[in-house]
Amino acid sequence: MKKTPIKLARLSLIVLMLCTISFSSKAQNLDKYKALLVYKVSEYIIWPEEDHVKKIGVFKDASIYKDIMSYASKRENLEIVTLTSVSDAVNCDMVFISTAHNKELYNYAKGIDKKSILLVSETKAHIQRGADLVIYVEDNKLKYLYNESKINFKGLSASSKLSSLGQSI
Repeated sequence: MKKTPIKLARLSLIVLMLCTISFSSKAQNLDKYKALLVYKVSEYIIWPEEDHVKKIGVFKDASIYKDIMSYASKRENLEIVTLTSVSDAVNCDMVFISTAHNKELYNYAKGIDKKSILLVSETKAHIQRGADLVIYVEDNKLKYLYNESKINFKGLSASSKLSSLGQSI
């Protein structure tokens, strides 16, 4: 069978579409796992006031937003706060800085400094720039690091489950 340029172009387009769908599916799964990890971290941090509704601040355009909303809807003591400014964050127990808002990390870190608010980012380098915990992808695996001394300074502590699954710096 002779391959014409049109047939090769069609075949290339189909392969490209399949690769894009596969990549998109993997990215969506990673976002679901990130959302689940943020949800679970809220359980694995020991808060000063254990018996209250935990509030997690997330930007509406964050890739985990829909999934974290879904998880929160199944749990009585968890509420998602849509972040629009630092003033929203001061009323939260945890704040998630998505990649799209990397440039705002400093303002949020400064705004919640010394408060019992866990600052979480999805950029690994942010662990050195003010984040308390970072959730990132490395070698197609979801991982996290946390700054235990900074978390403790804020009056929070990591449970043994969080310690056993992640890496402390």
